[in-house]
Amino acid sequence: MKSNRNNPLLTNGSVSTAFIPGALLFVFFLLRFFIYARNRQFFFSPAVAVYYTLTYEYGPIPRAFIGWLISLFTGYLTRDTLMLIITVTVLFTLGLASLMLGKIASRLPAEEKPSMYLFLLLLATAPLSHTYLVERHFGRLDIFLLLWTLLGLLCLRSPRLRWLVPFLGVMAVATHPGYVVTYLPALAIPLLYEVHRSKYSRSSIALFTVSGAVILGAFIYFQFLSPAVPFKDAEAFGRELAARTDMKISNPVLYLEYISPHLDNPSKPDIFWGLEIPMAKNIALPSLFVLFAFSIPLIAVFAAVWRSSFRLGNDRLSRIIYILCAAAPLAFIPAALFAQDWERWWVAALNCQFILLFYLLSNKDSPVRSSIRKVYDYFGRHTLVLLCILVFSGTLMLSNITSFTLDVLDKSIWQDFFAKVLPNYDFSL
Repeated sequence: MKSNRNNPLLTNGSVSTAFIPGALLFVFFLLRFFIYARNRQFFFSPAVAVYYTLTYEYGPIPRAFIGWLISLFTGYLTRDTLMLIITVTVLFTLGLASLMLGKIASRLPAEEKPSMYLFLLLLATAPLSHTYLVERHFGRLDIFLLLWTLLGLLCLRSPRLRWLVPFLGVMAVATHPGYVVTYLPALAIPLLYEVHRSKYSRSSIALFTVSGAVILGAFIYFQFLSPAVPFKDAEAFGRELAARTDMKISNPVLYLEYISPHLDNPSKPDIFWGLEIPMAKNIALPSLFVLFAFSIPLIAVFAAVWRSSFRLGNDRLSRIIYILCAAAPLAFIPAALFAQDWERWWVAALNCQFILLFYLLSNKDSPVRSSIRKVYDYFGRHTLVLLCILVFSGTLMLSNITSFTLDVLDKSIWQDFFAKVLPNYDFSL
């Protein structure tokens, strides 16, 4: 009989015991998903549909990769088909993440499992981490960025599949160039960690170097060198895309992403004062302040983890890695300069913190394991503090406050700006 002794999912107890943490997390996410799925219009907007109707016929343009894939199988995309595609993607991503987290928890020693469960609880109650899975931004390309990152981390742990990481990175950048300043830290830092873990092996250094060069090259191409669309105005572009779907196409998004003069001359004064400043004032800054306030407990917890890990690090590169983990949210700054969806970039920054922490735990990193144990011991001595954090975060999460906050902030700027530059504008976000 074949032994299961080397199967990490079957160690430390029975199969069911190993899967319990991940299974519970998946059931929780699944319940949230179906609760919010009852009102499809609430979280699936015409602004989302644009990127999925772009086909390979327009060439390698930014944000069109998923549309290319869909167009290989159908020339007419219905709303129901797109809903099915996105729903399957979301459920697959949730299942994959839950399985990975359950596997990590099952491999930890019994005395360290409570610390892991604490951070799983913080993830489940985080008010922002679910925004692109089951809330207002359901269907955004961000879910694919998260999926490519998780698949990249899986491949990175496999000697046979690790060279797929650069290809997954290119796929992520082709999906959205913003990947470089959102989820890339959650892939780049583990690549560097593999260099450290393998004691500077040639293959790990080569993989780190090639992945960085390929992803950077893809970003430069899609952000600055990709071909322009063959349309002079957003309405004509919108009419052509509308003929390929039964969904409403958002002309404001087409204008902003592919037609707007700021794509040709970013220093043009009327674009800066007429678009960038109003958007920052009316949407970006207010939403950032609100979401940052929601995130203060998590910021404090992760700051404590990385600070303790840095102190416990036993060599220079490991300390550099912990510094990079702590500094990863600073990728938000260049992201904010590229686009005004600041709430999206901040959510990615928080998700990257969880991904980096769990990845290091999966590698049995001693300083990180000791650090989360210290956090657990602290909350053990100050149970009321933990209770307040969970009540605060859980209430915000269950109330779907992120979606309502953004709804209030959105309409003013979209109507004030786009109603003036598009003749037949109507609010469609």
